[in-house]
Amino acid sequence: MRVLALVLVCGGLGALAADPPARTFSGRLGEMGGLRSSHAVLAEGPPGEARRSLLEVWTLGSDQILVRTLSPPNQFGNALLFARGRAWSYNHAYRLTARLPRTATPPPAATLILQVAAAAAAPDRFAAIATGAEDLGGALHHRIELRPLSSAGPTGRLEVLVRASDGALVRARSLEPDGTVAAAADYVQLELNPPLDEHQFWLGRLRL
Repeated sequence: MRVLALVLVCGGLGALAADPPARTFSGRLGEMGGLRSSHAVLAEGPPGEARRSLLEVWTLGSDQILVRTLSPPNQFGNALLFARGRAWSYNHAYRLTARLPRTATPPPAATLILQVAAAAAAPDRFAAIATGAEDLGGALHHRIELRPLSSAGPTGRLEVLVRASDGALVRARSLEPDGTVAAAADYVQLELNPPLDEHQFWLGRLRL
């Protein structure tokens, strides 16, 4: 299993390098670097936003994504399927499926897990830099930014929030160069490499 080394810079980060949760997160990133599939329930958008959506997302490889809406209630069961350059929408209320143009893209929050996995799979191109800590519900969480090491490579910056007790990913954000949040996901549930096959992905999940 490939492990992304934590490159910790700036004041106070040396302590995190020796901290067991940091090593746990390094191992978790290694698991993400070998991501074959994922299943997540996530809240889309910044915390506190009035119209956040709750989404259930499956990924298979890097080019198959299924997104199902859990809330708001009037959109429950609606889904988007992206597979090998093709895309479909599914209207749950009317049981209707429609082909989407090739320019259609998944909701940005749905692809954040793939972006984190891509960074984890390229330890020679990204550094994991601790930027602070947060207390959520009485539990300590580390905030870590994944930054490209070279301007010639990937330019996207990612910020993740991981639970200190076990290194679990609970939040991911993509950042613009000026630090503005471009996309955000808070993970209610996240499974890495669950058993998925083509039949499940194409048919079983949409229940067509």
